[in-house]
Amino acid sequence: MKPQTVAIIPARGGSKRIPRKNTRLFCGQPIITYPLKAALSSRIFARVIVSTDDSRAASIARGLGADVVQRPKALADDYSSLRNVMAHEATHFCTPDGPDYLCFILATAVFVSEGLLRRGAEIMSDGRFEHALTALSFSSPVQRAFLQTHNGGTRMLMPEYYSCRSQDLAVTYRDAGQFYWGKTRSFLETSAEYFSESTTLIPMDPDGVVDIDTFDDWEKAERCYRAAHES
Repeated sequence: MKPQTVAIIPARGGSKRIPRKNTRLFCGQPIITYPLKAALSSRIFARVIVSTDDSRAASIARGLGADVVQRPKALADDYSSLRNVMAHEATHFCTPDGPDYLCFILATAVFVSEGLLRRGAEIMSDGRFEHALTALSFSSPVQRAFLQTHNGGTRMLMPEYYSCRSQDLAVTYRDAGQFYWGKTRSFLETSAEYFSESTTLIPMDPDGVVDIDTFDDWEKAERCYRAAHES
């Protein structure tokens, strides 16, 4: 892989469910410092950039040695999708001299590691895939899931699997929400199907990663992080 590989950490200032989420203290440090340190210490990126509209996040990034770019207001509200942010940032790097690969790391990716980032770099350098993302396997087959109907009853989500044995069903995965590797040009098309034969996954331990969407998630993630780093 050519050395011109760039890491971008999107970190908008607004957050409704957890105010100031991206700079809130997590186990004693602003949460954004964890992915920043992992990216910088991995030494696989020509640049590590924080894309933000938040002065606190910008200050933290600069203090650790990362670059900062101003996030447009139109891409910093509650309705801005990550895909649109990715496309916006990718446009700046789709030049003849630009990097071949980008890695978008979430600002709350406290479980990301240098090893995982390097694994993504190895996958990209192989050339078989356009994207690579971290993933968690579901503990139970989602094919056997059921819904509650409007009148309080139940119905199978996929009734065709009702009679199948659990061991005969394919393992299913969900996004671990840590990072997204990809060829630079591949991030430009926001309407393209992301989950396809051109996207591969990097499995993570389902017991060692927590999605941080609520305050309860935050506390659980801190317990999980401390357990992993104090053992």
